[in-house]
Amino acid sequence: MLAVFGVVPLRDLWVQSQTIEAIPYNKFETYLDDGALAEVVIGSGTIRGTFREPQDGKPDS
Repeated sequence: MLAVFGVVPLRDLWVQSQTIEAIPYNKFETYLDDGALAEVVIGSGTIRGTFREPQDGKPDS
């Protein structure tokens, strides 16, 4: 039972760190123009970018 209570908070922290934040397109364009993105993936309904350096403690946006 103690193991479960120890694992649940760790899982919550991991899930929270993996959360991707949606940003407005104009902010995305600014990051792109500034060269802050290492990779950009364009899908049929989404555009996703990966930062070169962590932003606000999160590596992806």
